[in-house]
Amino acid sequence: NFDKIFKNFSVVAVGTREEFNLTYISASDLKFFIRPSAKTAALISATVTFILTSLNQVVDLKTKYDEITASGIDEKDLVGLKEGIHRKLEEDLEQFRNEMIEKYCAHKDKHDRHEDSNRLKIAIDHLAPRLERGYSLEVRVGPLPAPTDEADEETKNANIEERDLFETLQEDAQKLKRIVPTGPPVLSFPESKTLDITEGDK
Repeated sequence: NFDKIFKNFSVVAVGTREEFNLTYISASDLKFFIRPSAKTAALISATVTFILTSLNQVVDLKTKYDEITASGIDEKDLVGLKEGIHRKLEEDLEQFRNEMIEKYCAHKDKHDRHEDSNRLKIAIDHLAPRLERGYSLEVRVGPLPAPTDEADEETKNANIEERDLFETLQEDAQKLKRIVPTGPPVLSFPESKTLDITEGDK
């Protein structure tokens, strides 16, 4: 499932379904390591950061909701509040998704942008509940090699773009270390045992 989730991210980020080779597996605490491209890693880390931040913004509302229902007030009298919490999360995630499509897919035509928006929604809808229930994701970025003076202009521009991506990843890595999901589950996304990806992706 994670392989399929990450492949959706990679199609949006770089236009192809990357093969995520496992570089390390730890059986003691169910931890695994993969090495995606920098663009795909940047999109995944930005998404995880946003999801965890959004969860923490509404968790206080959910806690108050639980306290009210525990005091004896019937849940049916609070339907509007519960729906409002879910709606805020979904609206925030939709806005974020639109921003990522604009950032990564601005060069694509309308049809492809629509397809990528659907892929990103599927990936988020399957990743968010897992993060809420205790899954964690870390970003580890090694140093980039120093640029060489002999590189041509195209290579230098590519190196600048790559360096910017790595700086973004390093910033996200620090954010993820500080963001911890708190409180009881608040999302209402349906979980699925299997995750379909559109056949025919590049």
